[in-house]
Amino acid sequence: YASASSDGSTGELYIKFVNTSKSAKPVRIAPEGYSFQKMGVIETLTSAGLYDYNTIEKPKLIYPVEKQISMEGKKLMVTLDPWSVNVIVLKYKK
Repeated sequence: YASASSDGSTGELYIKFVNTSKSAKPVRIAPEGYSFQKMGVIETLTSAGLYDYNTIEKPKLIYPVEKQISMEGKKLMVTLDPWSVNVIVLKYKK
């Protein structure tokens, strides 16, 4: 599943992906219509097990992890972790 939206006031494009598979999935993105900065961010929410959940004893079993990503020319390659929700944020020139 995927969707995208932009915020004109901040100059950010948000691309959201859900990987419902038990295996990692490579994704190539070639967004158009804006001039993007080279660096962006991907925030991923995932866990090793499909039925994992946080408890008082294990409050960080599932938590968002943020990492830097970079555009290669006008394309972006990312690999979506298994059973994950991902939000990519790319800044563009207004």
